[in-house]
Amino acid sequence: MISSAFALWMDLTRGETALILALGVLVVASELANTAIERTVDLVTRDEHELARNAKDAGSAFVALTATAGGVAWLAILLG
Repeated sequence: MISSAFALWMDLTRGETALILALGVLVVASELANTAIERTVDLVTRDEHELARNAKDAGSAFVALTATAGGVAWLAILLG
């Protein structure tokens, strides 16, 4: 992951490095959860259904929020 590599390469405090690494892991974990949601929904039904769409949208929003948190952390560190 590029973000983790930069965090380890740059002259950051241990806390800043830990934050960036932890948020990177959280983004990957949210991607895994989103994949699980999408595959489970697809296993249950291939039909268009409002609840299926809502579940998939919620999983995607989870990924977007965790990625945004990582971006905000980088901005706070870099602009600090």
